[in-house]
Amino acid sequence: MGYIGTSTLLKSLGISKKALYSLVNSGEVASPRKQGGRYLWSEQEATEIVCALARRSTQGALAFDQQEKRYLGGKAKYSAFIRETADAFCPGFESFADYFAGTGGSAEAFSDKTLLVNDLLYSSYLFLLAWYGPEWADMPKLSRWIGEYNRAVPAGENYVSEQFGGTYFGPAAARKIGFVREDIEQKYAAGEMNARERAILLASLLQAMDGAANIYAHYDTFKAPPVKWAPLEMRLPAVSNENDPENRVFQTDANMLVAYTYSDVAYLDPPVDSRQYGDIYHLPENIAQWAKPELRGKTKKVARAQGKSLYCKKGAAQVFAALVEGCKAKCILAALPEKQEGRGARSSLKLSAEEMLACLRKRGEVHIVFPPLPPKTPAEQQLLLSYEFKKKEENPRESTNKKGGLLVCQCGTPPREWVDSPINFTGGKYRELSSLLPYFPADIRRMWDVFSGGCSVGVNVPARQTVFVDQDEAVTALFTVMRAAGDGFLGEVERVISEFALSRSWEKGYEFYGVAAEAGLANVNKEAYARLRTAFNAAERRDTHYYAMLYVLIVYGFNNMPRFNRMGEFNLPVGKRDWNASMQGKLRAFLRRLQEVDATFLAMDFRRIDIASLSPGEDFLYLDPPYLGAAAYYNRQSVWTEREERALMRFLDQLDAYGVRYALSTALSYGGTQNKVLARWLEQEASRHRIFRQEAQEGEKMLILNY
Repeated sequence: MGYIGTSTLLKSLGISKKALYSLVNSGEVASPRKQGGRYLWSEQEATEIVCALARRSTQGALAFDQQEKRYLGGKAKYSAFIRETADAFCPGFESFADYFAGTGGSAEAFSDKTLLVNDLLYSSYLFLLAWYGPEWADMPKLSRWIGEYNRAVPAGENYVSEQFGGTYFGPAAARKIGFVREDIEQKYAAGEMNARERAILLASLLQAMDGAANIYAHYDTFKAPPVKWAPLEMRLPAVSNENDPENRVFQTDANMLVAYTYSDVAYLDPPVDSRQYGDIYHLPENIAQWAKPELRGKTKKVARAQGKSLYCKKGAAQVFAALVEGCKAKCILAALPEKQEGRGARSSLKLSAEEMLACLRKRGEVHIVFPPLPPKTPAEQQLLLSYEFKKKEENPRESTNKKGGLLVCQCGTPPREWVDSPINFTGGKYRELSSLLPYFPADIRRMWDVFSGGCSVGVNVPARQTVFVDQDEAVTALFTVMRAAGDGFLGEVERVISEFALSRSWEKGYEFYGVAAEAGLANVNKEAYARLRTAFNAAERRDTHYYAMLYVLIVYGFNNMPRFNRMGEFNLPVGKRDWNASMQGKLRAFLRRLQEVDATFLAMDFRRIDIASLSPGEDFLYLDPPYLGAAAYYNRQSVWTEREERALMRFLDQLDAYGVRYALSTALSYGGTQNKVLARWLEQEASRHRIFRQEAQEGEKMLILNY
């Protein structure tokens, strides 16, 4: 007997792989033999497939899969990405739980794992039971019944036709819905099917309702009566007739369920805005429950006191915090909120990414990962390689990459301790690390902190090597000396303080100097500080002592910031504080971290970075340039202008061309100055970037990623 491969079989029969495997999964044809991991089909099996397709054609029971199910926030298209992420962060896991599963699309790629799926809506629970329930299902029997339903032409009115006929559905479709729903319940009561088979039939009916419904997208309301009503055509869900017997399906509150369940990987995708799913899907929920309640209003909704989610109300962050705290799992995956609407919007955000990050960080290290961006076309690739600033495309591609982000928490893994810079720097990002670092890739080998300033970002990124790039030669040299000297730098600082008789409040207290803490030490240190500043500006040797003097000047100076005049002289006035315990702690922690990091400090313009030498898989650049109109980082007497901004955009285009990952912190406006260069660049780069607003109240600061 001869055998043929799957591709040859599909070509000869003229069918899709999806149609073929739906026949195998439904039990209508037997699974073929395997050789070398590939299916081989005999002539007899090919004949059985033809017969099964013929039966389906007459019965009208072609299958539908998870990706065809329309559901608000459904993740069927991202199921494979969720699986890849789970495999990467929790290798060898055996069980997967989705506590806000909806109709179950996110679990589609986990059929080889023991599943726990849950949703608060009964209509969604039926889809979950149909797809993942542990009971065996007689698929040929269900296929036959669906064929009979499709051929049926019921007469007489029923609950559905009286309530929804001529509004959500045409009169004929509404009568059939009522007839089919009643018949399913009668067959189940008579013992002709088990609970999962009932769920499969109801899932088929609910899916058919979506196709026949006279709605815009959901069941919030119906459209004006059409010229021609859509018919009701039922199809069989493409489910397996036999699932893992350990699978569990629930319809309950997720916060309660996590308290007494466990799974290696837990997926959390709660609603994040004010729209209640029970209101959006009131009609499918009504048909699923089949209690035939009294309805109200033009939209025919059920008055509900229960089933409303706390995640759609004020205080959702506290509810999510309790969920994460009670979740028992090795790894928690949470869907990244996509919306960034203001409080005035009807569906305003109730749970933000920052709030979710804060909750998850209490359980372990947190990362944010994304599915791949759409690949660049050859024309785009060629355009990026041009060093000329691009012209705006007439028809820029639609952005398709805003969805699918995952927050990943490896439970029990202590979050990396963050270290602050020992000096103050304009635009420093230490306070923003919690909403910045999780967006960086988890596999960085060489980190480039460009426009590094006080280095508060680069020193906190776990990488094999870190390169700090900044045009401020004095500060860059200071950090280089700090790393080389290590703890010895502390002793040098002590010597400078003693040499110039500066205050030592950490030892003697403010009372010793006859001042109150609120008033500060400016008058106490004024003369000594002036002598130190003069000695520093006159020094010729650039040794450790020189840079210890620079550091002390910064610490004892106004606002602890480095500042030089046009002549290159340090000109910061004296400040109110000294090298107190807080400043000492910052320096010690910073010095320890520098010893742990393979760090290189480069005093140069960002344009001197050799992009061609960077590796797409190893290098990652974080860029934090001055805002347009702000004082330039490399020229203390100038500002960051549109010329520098265009140069930066060209630099980013080159990184894109070489496939090098980067993140950019920027703003569309600063101090009343609009960044038109950035706005124009973003218009034509939308399909290659993810944009995250970092301060909703300002609406201007943003983080831009090209990965």
